[in-house]
Amino acid sequence: MTSAEWKLAGVVSGIVESVTALVALVGWYSYSVTHWAQAVIFSTAEAHPQAAIPPGTEGFAALLLLLFHPLTWFIFYCGFEGVVRFLAAGISGTVLGILPLYLFERSYSFLSSRRTTSPSQANDSLESDLLLMRTDAEGEILEIRSLKPKEGWDPPKIVRFQGVYYRLFQAYEERATSRRFVYILRRLSAGVHSWTVLDYSANFRWADAEESNPKH
Repeated sequence: MTSAEWKLAGVVSGIVESVTALVALVGWYSYSVTHWAQAVIFSTAEAHPQAAIPPGTEGFAALLLLLFHPLTWFIFYCGFEGVVRFLAAGISGTVLGILPLYLFERSYSFLSSRRTTSPSQANDSLESDLLLMRTDAEGEILEIRSLKPKEGWDPPKIVRFQGVYYRLFQAYEERATSRRFVYILRRLSAGVHSWTVLDYSANFRWADAEESNPKH
């Protein structure tokens, strides 16, 4: 997907999440005030007549009970997250994932990175990444070739390198080369403030003239 398509996907998914949360909140309120909250109020009034609720305030009392329910706060969170994701994608172009999926992805990447490597891979890890800078009609492109896969580097993540922000729009494996893990990043016109920004600070060297001929 292109950057514009990722941005549109972020905007749409943020809107869908926030609207779904609003509908869920209305439905949860309607169900609560006519079922469990109402039952709690009536049972409390029967058990403690001296603490009877004044007529006409049953709805307000049910609302107070609703605000203390964990499901209510979960729906509030989903609505807030949807608005944040919508604004981030619409204003800055940053596509934020849904928190549970983001945590799952980070956990999976962490567990994958702990797999035992072969002796040859351990020796290769001492070598640096190979970097190549080039330009096309849309701007500056940074290509990173690495011996090992980079944890959490999945499009369209934002990567910060030497104070400059890039969007990762392609990541693939090229088995015919030693540095077979290839990451293609496009420079952004402005910085992006996000908890998902990846800081690139690995050992690297710039490609020389013979290595500056990408095969793709």
